[in-house]
Amino acid sequence: MNLGLDLDGTITESPEYFALLKKAWKRAGAKIFVISYRSDYNKAKEDVERLIGEVDEIILVDSFEGKAAVIKEKHIGFYYDDQPEMMHNIPAEVQVFLVRNGGNFDYHDRRWVMSDKTAKLI
Repeated sequence: MNLGLDLDGTITESPEYFALLKKAWKRAGAKIFVISYRSDYNKAKEDVERLIGEVDEIILVDSFEGKAAVIKEKHIGFYYDDQPEMMHNIPAEVQVFLVRNGGNFDYHDRRWVMSDKTAKLI
């Protein structure tokens, strides 16, 4: 299965981890796609290559739905992102991983920061 990675807030949070993950995934013969909500392809490519090296493809989208469509189209089975909102449209068979950062986690309160659209309190 292919691997999908968000760039900002994900790869940028832990480039060492994602570089190691990328190497392991490549050894397994799968493809790695970076899917980013950016508009400047050259800057995205420069950042990806600087942070984790070359990947199979960098795809820029302009919506959360666009990311979900790419995940389905590229047969991505595992996907990392930092925005819970992104997970809404991803097919159930895709394993998703939420990367913790200052935008989605309150380190002082030690709680996730989510809206009622992204979390169901139990």
